Amino acid sequence: MPFTTPNGLDTARLNRGALWAKTQSQDAERRYFHAAYAAVWGRGDDPADAELLRAAAREAGLSPEECLRGADAEPIRQAYERENREAQARGVFGVPIFIVDDQMCWGNDRLMFLEEYLQSQA
Repeated sequence: MPFTTPNGLDTARLNRGALWAKTQSQDAERRYFHAAYAAVWGRGDDPADAELLRAAAREAGLSPEECLRGADAEPIRQAYERENREAQARGVFGVPIFIVDDQMCWGNDRLMFLEEYLQSQA
């Protein structure tokens, strides 16, 4: 997949859509995430665009309108805020970040360090 700088960085609603998709199933969350990621970072779409959220939901086999309502629902908004506070408290500062035990690896070019750590703990 090509990498393209997105047309905007306001990902809150799109990310809340992923939290809602997770309430449907783990597989729905995975499909939604892949569709949204490809749209934002592959095509450079604007993550704040409600139509992008609808399209990601549709591609994931979910109801676009239910996903949009779910992303804006108060329980999902609260879960999103809670997860953001928890991530900040753990020192998360960007993506991708992988945290295992007390080890944090940031960036795809650091996956070898995570792999080494996991092997050392096996």
